Amino acid sequence: MSFLFVDADVIIPHLRGHAPAKRWIKAAIDNQTHSLCIGAMQRAEILFFTFPERIDDTIALLTRFKTEAVTEEVIDLAGAFYRRFHAEYGTGVNDAILAAHVVRARGRLATRNRRHFPMDGLKFQTTW
Repeated sequence: MSFLFVDADVIIPHLRGHAPAKRWIKAAIDNQTHSLCIGAMQRAEILFFTFPERIDDTIALLTRFKTEAVTEEVIDLAGAFYRRFHAEYGTGVNDAILAAHVVRARGRLATRNRRHFPMDGLKFQTTW
């Protein structure tokens, strides 16, 4: 089974009711050919900024994703990505950590901002 990592910029529009995002997330959840994953930093990004009245719905959605822990190996690779791509591509710390998760798992990344992910060999999943 393959691993599909979903960036916060795909999940947040779904939580805000954006119809194309809702359709895409539903199809991704229904697809049985991959394991849906989210990086720990993306989970934090989503939960930290969720309105209190939406926390239950947010957690319910996030339970559909396997949250990958931030390990020493992930941080070491992410640090190399950040140093190499931050200045030119705007790759942030969370982006670099997510890219490291995807590369280590040999998975694919669903994101709305490919510019932040110029890493060689990174595979993408089309969103909407």
